[in-house]
Amino acid sequence: MVGRLSGNLHDLFLGSTNITTIPMRKIYLISLIALSSAVNAQTNSALTFNGTGTFVDIGMPFTAGTAYTKEAWVYLTNAAGARNIVSSSDVPFWVDGGVLKAGDRDNYGLVSDAGMPVNRWTHVAVTFGGGVLRLYRDGILRSTSSIPVVPVAPQTTYIGSHQGTQAFWQGAIDEVRLWNIPLTQTQLRVNMLKGPANNAPNLISYYKFNEGAGSVLTNSGTNGLGSNGAINAGTWSVSPVSFTANAVS
Repeated sequence: MVGRLSGNLHDLFLGSTNITTIPMRKIYLISLIALSSAVNAQTNSALTFNGTGTFVDIGMPFTAGTAYTKEAWVYLTNAAGARNIVSSSDVPFWVDGGVLKAGDRDNYGLVSDAGMPVNRWTHVAVTFGGGVLRLYRDGILRSTSSIPVVPVAPQTTYIGSHQGTQAFWQGAIDEVRLWNIPLTQTQLRVNMLKGPANNAPNLISYYKFNEGAGSVLTNSGTNGLGSNGAINAGTWSVSPVSFTANAVS
């Protein structure tokens, strides 16, 4: 995983007033060109997950039954089986046999997207608000479903695993952001290429993964809502995902 993803890509991805007319194939081509050019000199890191025991315990960031957004940059190397991104016991966000999914305890796969790529960095997000669950990949809405608000107790949430014991992510994860509102599609598209301010309203946790060493994943969010993460069996690697300016603020 080499190269850099610069904040300058914001203009390439999102400069058009009608982004929906830009074919994703062209967007991917632009991103690959930018990655290979290494336009940002800053060194960034991601956490590599071995698929058998790596996870990050990030505590209980969400209040039961409330609105939320989970978003991350992910690099999947093995799509076989279940591979969790950011999940609690009853509210998973994961890839199952190459299909990106999210749901709740009554139906883990309420929303799904069969186009999850392997061996490429991909921005993924799930939002919940107003009784609607929405699934996004690379800033495009892929699936929606109406669901009831289930008042379950707050649960421990893990990056890269379900319950810290199974369905481990295999590949790398970077730039995880958790919010207590459902971000809009426009906000997610901007967030793909420019990280939010550490004190952005409604930001619970912001994990930049730029430690590069150690077993603590720092929550850069300054709203006092989230906590640092405890890394289990992870290794650090160079990441192409980096930003030069803030997005949501």
